[in-house]
Amino acid sequence: MKKIAFTVDRPKKKKKKANPPRCWVCLDMGLVIYDKKIDGIIYETAARCRCVQGQNMGNRIGTIPDVMMEDIAKVNFENFRKAFPEETKKITQVS
Repeated sequence: MKKIAFTVDRPKKKKKKANPPRCWVCLDMGLVIYDKKIDGIIYETAARCRCVQGQNMGNRIGTIPDVMMEDIAKVNFENFRKAFPEETKKITQVS
């Protein structure tokens, strides 16, 4: 019986292009999904963002509370900063 040997090439991962979102709250999705605890039970809740994409969702979905918007935007920006530090420097430079 002959032995067969071959090499397998794995596709190289392409670098993702850093496209900063227009809205740091929903990351241009229009919706924010978060956990809400009611009577000891945790529910996954969707809320409409107040940006342009969120306005396209319609009025049946409630808007995100003001209290949460700043915190969500801060977390999303930090995640973007960790993934794309060079792009973040360009964004945060003051002209």
